[in-house]
Amino acid sequence: MFIGIISGLLGAGPSILTILLLMQVVGMEFRSAVTTSLVVVAGMSFVALIPYIITRAIVWRAGFTFAIASMIGALIGGETSTLIPIFVLKLIFFLSIIIGAVAMLWSPRQTTGSSQATVISPVAAMLVRILVGMLTGLVGLGGGFAIVPLLIVLDNTPVRSAIGTSLFVVVLNTLVGLVGHFPNPPIDWSVAIQVGLAGSLGSLSIAPFARHLSAKTLRHTFACLMLAIAFFLLGSSFLQFEHRRNGTRMEDRISSEDAGSKHEVRTGIKNRSSSQVRKSATSG
Repeated sequence: MFIGIISGLLGAGPSILTILLLMQVVGMEFRSAVTTSLVVVAGMSFVALIPYIITRAIVWRAGFTFAIASMIGALIGGETSTLIPIFVLKLIFFLSIIIGAVAMLWSPRQTTGSSQATVISPVAAMLVRILVGMLTGLVGLGGGFAIVPLLIVLDNTPVRSAIGTSLFVVVLNTLVGLVGHFPNPPIDWSVAIQVGLAGSLGSLSIAPFARHLSAKTLRHTFACLMLAIAFFLLGSSFLQFEHRRNGTRMEDRISSEDAGSKHEVRTGIKNRSSSQVRKSATSG
């Protein structure tokens, strides 16, 4: 439910928390956690989107503009994810969490009464949107942590509308990213349904209170949580590396001892055979 609450309040964050839940609690392998999380986040974000549709807190034009470009990236990321080593994907995931935390801490300000969006090259804006989509396809990140501030900066979207529009883009991104993993995506459907239902319930339960909570406080709290997660993953990866290295050393030592034992056995057999030959020659 906590993941759904975060999704409903911020329009960001459910994918990161879902992947961590699937890996650390359920015990899934990284690729399975990524594809399963795409199903969970798509459903959860759609449910969280409903209150924003009802209150007309979605800028459809900005949403479709962002979604078209990011869906292209999501499809590319999904198609190429199987070609990239696991440790590279995990590195991308780790760096994305850090960037997401920074994006949450940095809250772009809108000038009162201003209707002007930040002007950047259309090509640069397109590439940024495609990159956000690629993160979805590669490592299962919906991209809400980047979509919300980008909508505010690039399209001058009000904060609440940016959150609703972000959820709309995340739904499309995750579905297209999932398509990129077909025809045989490693999805645990039973886990996806259970986690998705719990998260959706959280999204709906927080909707009536969303307007009364401080968006800035929520962003900063969640950013701190993401940084804590990043350091946890870094420490966990270091411990796993040390464990593998110690295990390799132990295997090498056992192999060396086994080789020495075999050598001693062969030498003993050879010596006994030589002794028996000499005794036979003497008795003869």
